[in-house]
Amino acid sequence: MATFFSKVKQFPDVPEDEAITLDPYLEAAEGATTIFDLLGVAFTPVKSDITGNISKLRKRQAEDKEKFPTLNAILQDEKDNKTSKEGQIGALWLNRALFFIQQLLVHLIDSLRKEPDETKFRPIILKAYEETLKPFHGMIVKAVFSTVSRAAPYRPDLMKLLALNEEGKDEQVIADMESYLINLKKNNDVVIKIIKDLGLYADGKV
Repeated sequence: MATFFSKVKQFPDVPEDEAITLDPYLEAAEGATTIFDLLGVAFTPVKSDITGNISKLRKRQAEDKEKFPTLNAILQDEKDNKTSKEGQIGALWLNRALFFIQQLLVHLIDSLRKEPDETKFRPIILKAYEETLKPFHGMIVKAVFSTVSRAAPYRPDLMKLLALNEEGKDEQVIADMESYLINLKKNNDVVIKIIKDLGLYADGKV
């Protein structure tokens, strides 16, 4: 039985040297953004913001594909040569957005397990937002996100969409979601570690 999470591009495993090969990482990130298509047209700006950060990394990679096969190589180059900040900005904000998606799924699973009769999904969105993106957003962006979140579907409707419009597949959706989260978490943890280890982390707000 297929679900959204069994069909979407999976994040690659992280090798021992923690080198993040750019193409499969960005392809998986693009796949992750399609969850916002299920949340409705109001979430289009959220998806667009994430794809914009993916584009920043693709633009840097396109400058020299042989030189920049990995995210690590782009960030090391920007640290050493200080000719661009596009890669580090793209990597940092993409990581934050993917961490938001991660926490969204973690809290969705938790809600399904602990509150099987709950119908609201917006509180899950807001909880994930508070843990991830909110600390880096100014008042205007926070207000916009709060408004966007009001357009979220009800939880049962979302679960049906994640089940590819089939009924009675909640357990399969949860199982596939848990499998999907394994490598998403690994990539998120390693990417933020790379950024911080290179001294490229910034906590400014937008």
